[in-house]
Amino acid sequence: MTSSWRFEAPPATVTIAFNVFMNVVVRADGRLDIRPPVSTAGQGLTFLAERDLLVAVAACPAATCNGGAGTRPLRVDIATPAS
Repeated sequence: MTSSWRFEAPPATVTIAFNVFMNVVVRADGRLDIRPPVSTAGQGLTFLAERDLLVAVAACPAATCNGGAGTRPLRVDIATPAS
C-alpha cells in the first residue's frame, strides 16, 4: 500500500476491489472460484462520483476471464456533468 501515500490517500481509505464484470463465486470453504464472465463485449456502466476519488482500473489476467485471452484493452471515459 505504499503507492497509496503518493496520492495522499491514507491506507484506511483504500478499500477492496470492486469487480464489476467478473463472475466470482465464493465457495462454501471460503475460496474464490473465478468463472467465465456473463457480460458481453460492448457492455458498460456509468457511475456518478459525488466527491473526489481515486480509481484504478484493470482487466483480470486469469485464464477464465476475458474468454481465456488474458488481459485486453479497456476503454474508460471520464466526463464532467453539465452544471
